[in-house]
Parts: sequence; C-alpha cells; structure tokens
Amino acid sequence: MILEQQLLDVRGLLSFRSKVKQDGLPAIMKSMKEYVEAQGVRVTDGPISVTYAVEASPEGMVSDTEILLPISGKV
Repeated sequence: MILEQQLLDVRGLLSFRSKVKQDGLPAIMKSMKEYVEAQGVRVTDGPISVTYAVEASPEGMVSDTEILLPISGKV
C-alpha cells in the first residue's frame, strides 16, 4: 500500500541492492539476517524493499531490487 503525505523514519539500516531473480530473494533475506545475527545485532522490524526496474535476461526475468533491513546497531 502506498500512503501519501506520510513520514517513514527508519534508522540503522543494512542495505543490499542487486539484480536478482524473484526466486532468489528469500535466500538473500536469509543471508542478510544470518549476517546481522553473527555480528551480535538484531533485526528490529520487517524488511523494506524497493524495485527499481524489471528486465528480461537469458536466465529469465530479473529485478533491480534494494532490500533495507532495520537493525539495532552497527555491523
């Protein structure tokens, strides 16, 4: 859902951006969470994702996606 005239204030984010196939996103999310936990930091809220573009490739459809993961400290 898109809300207009709203403020989203999120601090302490781990960011990942890449061109990925849709079925690859769960593995990336798992890897991000494992990395954060290995650093002694915790995930504080659900992920935020942004898709900048979707394009066809020899492997199928890929999206230019950024995942922002709110965390409790520095990694």
